[in-house]
Amino acid sequence: MAAPKPMIWRAGGVVNAFDPKTKTLAVHQVNLHHDRVLTLKVGEKEMKGISELKPGDLVNIWITDRMVTALNKVG
Repeated sequence: MAAPKPMIWRAGGVVNAFDPKTKTLAVHQVNLHHDRVLTLKVGEKEMKGISELKPGDLVNIWITDRMVTALNKVG
């Protein structure tokens, strides 16, 4: 039996914090159903483009198994 495919989903929000030492990103997400802060690990490949992020930046992130696998800064 084949292993299940990892769950991939997209989220958008405002950067609350980024800690390069622990490679974690906290994004505040507000929509019709949720007002929450997502705290996620950042993959090695994404660390290169993420270092210039600061609190208040709007981002779209793609997540696979609670890890950021792609990130785009909005605006």
